[in-house]
Amino acid sequence: MFLLQIFTGYIEYLFNEGLKTNTVKHQRSILSCVFSRAVEQELLEYNLINNLKPIKSDQYIGKFYKHDELLHLFEIVKETTIRLEVILAAVYGLRREEVLGLKWDAIDFKGKTVTIRHTVQRFKINGKTQFVFKDKTKSQSSYRTLPLFNFIEDLLNEYKEIYAEYKKIFGNMYNNEYSDYICLMPNGELMKPGYLSHTFAKVLEDNELKHIRLHDLRHSCATLLIQNKVPVKDIQIWLGHSNIQTTMIYTHMDETNKEISAQVLIAKFQYILANYNEKELYEMKDESLNNLYEDINESAGFQDIKKVVATTTV
Repeated sequence: MFLLQIFTGYIEYLFNEGLKTNTVKHQRSILSCVFSRAVEQELLEYNLINNLKPIKSDQYIGKFYKHDELLHLFEIVKETTIRLEVILAAVYGLRREEVLGLKWDAIDFKGKTVTIRHTVQRFKINGKTQFVFKDKTKSQSSYRTLPLFNFIEDLLNEYKEIYAEYKKIFGNMYNNEYSDYICLMPNGELMKPGYLSHTFAKVLEDNELKHIRLHDLRHSCATLLIQNKVPVKDIQIWLGHSNIQTTMIYTHMDETNKEISAQVLIAKFQYILANYNEKELYEMKDESLNNLYEDINESAGFQDIKKVVATTTV
């Protein structure tokens, strides 16, 4: 009992020192590991850390970009090494490990689909930081097949040509080990998660854009789907959430009218990018953008796109 009081006081001390909840939870986890090992070695009868009150995690409310901010971001990243990764993350709402885990065999150009089934991360193992490849996603629901949109297909084909040129430039110095992967560095190396996140933050800072995390592109995708009246269940499938309660976080936006599918939302992006000047869009006020959306919905060109994507199953 005395030791329990000591550790309870220690947890309170950490909070009083201003440490974040996750940091305190990490400290508690370390203590628990120590006591568990002591129990295994029969130095203690039980792990008293398990008797401490649970620490509730802080709920992080992610920031997000609106449609016009995303369009501007797409324009900015054109001249960077992370253009492809940013667009894929924003359009499909992918996690970082899912973006970097995309392989060419996950793209069905004939069937017009993208399958999320492989992830790439980096961890320190035995003192050495290395890639960790998994032929599985975060959860069973994270394994999903999404539609391959025309402008994404064009972008991927463009990068096939870019990689072929890089291969000629680097010659024998080109790394062919990761040729199955889509997201590569100019020398053929697989893009590292830290590089992607760091470069993304730097691009935003250098161009004086609103600061968001790379993962917030996923929040941006979810929020846009909600704003465009996509049913929550469809968004859960699109993002690969195992629990619909996670998806429900975004429903504070507006969930009254549920007419437009996820495919139509992306088709709207495609139509805007093909028919409107990015600079003009970025300078538009919200009211003007809303009027633009109404004009697009009524346009013959967009109606044709809707007919095409309506046949695509998420």
